[in-house]
Amino acid sequence: MPGCPGNNDGSSIRREYAALASRYDTRWKSYVAASVRETLKRARIRPGDRVLDVGCGTGELLGAISLAVPEARLAGVDMSTEMLAIARAKSAGDLDLREGHAEALPF
Repeated sequence: MPGCPGNNDGSSIRREYAALASRYDTRWKSYVAASVRETLKRARIRPGDRVLDVGCGTGELLGAISLAVPEARLAGVDMSTEMLAIARAKSAGDLDLREGHAEALPF
């Protein structure tokens, strides 16, 4: 895939995040929380808006948007099956989560 230097298929990125998935939220908690707050403030998402989180990881941002604006239509895409599994487990089933690459979105 273009944009992944030295890694045409993204496999090393998938392996890295597969290994990190179970501890990702704990390891990056304060950074992710600050990023989510800032994103919510700047994005000004309203009821009925459609939001796609590319590289959604464990779904922290989508979960926060879902709580703040339950009427928004939310979707996420990530290369890591393991990260998506965590995102699905944390969601109430209201998220459209798909495995895929940012350069070839599955929508």
